[in-house]
Amino acid sequence: MMINNIQKKRDLNLDLVKCVAVFFVLCVHFFLKIKFYTIPIKGVPMYIMVTLRTIFIVCVPLFIISTGYLMSKKQLNRKYYSGIFNILFIYVFASLICISYKIHILNESFNFGKIIKQILNYSASPYAWYVEMYISLFLLIPFLNILYNNLKNKKHKICLIITLFVIVSLPSLLNAYSIKIIPDWWKNIWPLLYYFIGCYIREYQVKIKLKLSFLIYFLILIISSLYNIIINYEIPFPSLSYNGFYGWQPVFSSIILFVILKNINLKNIPKLLKSFITKVSSLSLGIYLTSWIGDNLIYTILNKEVPLITDRLYYFPIIIISVFTLSMIISWIITSISSFLAKYLTLLLTKYTN
Repeated sequence: MMINNIQKKRDLNLDLVKCVAVFFVLCVHFFLKIKFYTIPIKGVPMYIMVTLRTIFIVCVPLFIISTGYLMSKKQLNRKYYSGIFNILFIYVFASLICISYKIHILNESFNFGKIIKQILNYSASPYAWYVEMYISLFLLIPFLNILYNNLKNKKHKICLIITLFVIVSLPSLLNAYSIKIIPDWWKNIWPLLYYFIGCYIREYQVKIKLKLSFLIYFLILIISSLYNIIINYEIPFPSLSYNGFYGWQPVFSSIILFVILKNINLKNIPKLLKSFITKVSSLSLGIYLTSWIGDNLIYTILNKEVPLITDRLYYFPIIIISVFTLSMIISWIITSISSFLAKYLTLLLTKYTN
């Protein structure tokens, strides 16, 4: 789901980050669709599901850190803004596919006005909130880069990230018990925190020894999972700030996981696997937006045939693979068309504006 201009030379490790992120998106949706959030946390199956949900919630943070990593040198010019075309085309085609599914499978009634309205308010594809957020982030990126790149030194850049962490994520820890200790009004600017983290990791090529980074990552997961289980024992898992995208748990785990994936050695993996990683990465936005179709189709059947929510966990692998495969096929079609149209439109605008 990472959205960026196509590079001349692809970074396979960044493609791997996007593959992991889009896979994690589908996994996070699994818990929503099987109604995991409606039953008390008690028993081994629920402990496993809490742990898995804690692992997968870093999906969107990984995408935005990748955005910061890739886009930190982008400047304010006409060429930069042409990069939005492919994003918009993918979104529109994904929306039309979702609307078609609603008409022909869910028997919803649509007219031209309703179609336009749903596309414009980002409800045609029910997962399109990300596109709405990203369009604004895309417009801000050249100005964010001016801010970041004009800070005097490494210490000032660390200060920027810490400041954003304090106003965005720290409240999810200190204000967790209905007592407001520090202001949290700015928590919704969390994409900026992850964007600048990506900028920093790129500039200073942050590396941690692989064994140490895995140890840190697993310690964060253990602490976060135990926290989520103990705090919410015998009550349904709540979607609160500390376990949401901007919470302290995803911030720490997404940073260390990004560093691991960015620095892991992929030179000796098979060419076929390299091609697969690259392809999934290029299709990630379309996979994300159209995965709603697979979710609606497959989870409707699963929930009907397997009434006990905890038993649905056993179908996790086959469900995710099925949704992923269907979404990848659809994404390949719409991304191919969108890429062609975006290139044509960019060339046309370049020809008539020079």
